[in-house]
Amino acid sequence: MIKKLRRKFAIINMSLVAVILCVVLGMFCFTRIHAFRAESEIAMRHSVHNTGKALSEEDLPHLFERFYRTDKSRARTDGGYGLGLAIAQTIAKNHRGKITVVSAKNLGTSFTVTFPVSKEKESA
Repeated sequence: MIKKLRRKFAIINMSLVAVILCVVLGMFCFTRIHAFRAESEIAMRHSVHNTGKALSEEDLPHLFERFYRTDKSRARTDGGYGLGLAIAQTIAKNHRGKITVVSAKNLGTSFTVTFPVSKEKESA
């Protein structure tokens, strides 16, 4: 019985590792990742950029609000529920990170997530 349970957990663990690897490798393949140093803090910056239709100036301040959708009709024929960016921002904040967005006509939209990696100890 114990051997069966061990095998079952091993299979579950291998499946989880495979899923995590797919997500992480996908992230590395489709995003720009930069490590940088600022104000004695080392951080990791992940950027996603598209060259599609830019977001309007009036939408930008509201993108991270729960249930906010750029579709003013609020029709459910297209798009999501307006929760994804709010959840992403909450997760980032819980890990001392932040998400920023920049959007410009003819240039597209960039979302950047920045997470602090560590703080250097002050020298005495």
